Amino acid sequence: MYSVEDNSTDLTDEMTAQDVQPTPNTPPTPKASPTYPVRLKRWERRLPRKYVVAATPSANSLNIKVEIVTTDTQETKSVKALLDCGADGLFIDRDYVRKNQLTTRALTRPIPVYNVDGTANEAGSICEVVDTVLRYRDHAERAHFAVTGLGNQDMILGYSWLREHNPEVDWSTGDVKMSRCPSRCSTCRTEIKQERHKRRAEVRHLHSCRAGSMPTVEEIFEEEDSSNYSDVNSEADSSGNPDKIEPGDWVFMTTVYNPAEFI
Repeated sequence: MYSVEDNSTDLTDEMTAQDVQPTPNTPPTPKASPTYPVRLKRWERRLPRKYVVAATPSANSLNIKVEIVTTDTQETKSVKALLDCGADGLFIDRDYVRKNQLTTRALTRPIPVYNVDGTANEAGSICEVVDTVLRYRDHAERAHFAVTGLGNQDMILGYSWLREHNPEVDWSTGDVKMSRCPSRCSTCRTEIKQERHKRRAEVRHLHSCRAGSMPTVEEIFEEEDSSNYSDVNSEADSSGNPDKIEPGDWVFMTTVYNPAEFI
């Protein structure tokens, strides 16, 4: 029988201190802090997510004269506003704001501005607005105007404003009537009241006609007395002059005095 010697060595016995090194204690990876969306103020939530500015207005554009009242100082400024259905939003020129020292309110998050073709506007994003009361004739409303560069224009009333108020525009005369404003325009009253009174009067008349019983139509035939006509004709023929005064006729007389005599 053959004896087989086991010459294999135990690796664990021959490992030196250099071979066994302590595992470094790596610090735990810090957890990423959760990101929360930017909290906007209540008045900022009413602003659009983006603005659209049209190209330079042409000679066919319509300008109206409006007034703005600052909410902080109650100053009233007169300004020409461009009605532009190509723009979307309310805009006021940056130079006009600086010239008239209007107070602006900074936005928590800038709002991008695009041209009609979808490219970014060279004036950059909207970073501040002007809080005003917009007045036109009997119309008044609280409005936030985005501050940007408008070139030769001081103010633009865009499509969103035109769609909300739906004014009556006479392009031949340039007259604009605020007669179809929503109910929240509490001070836009004169033209709206006139239309409402007219409608209510029509409704009242209609209800009064419907309140009673339906009227019946009766046909009444009156017999004409031909003898009277014959007597008149015979008298005219006999006298020859029907307007001749005869005994027993009544004669009425009056005198018209010159008012100058009684002054």
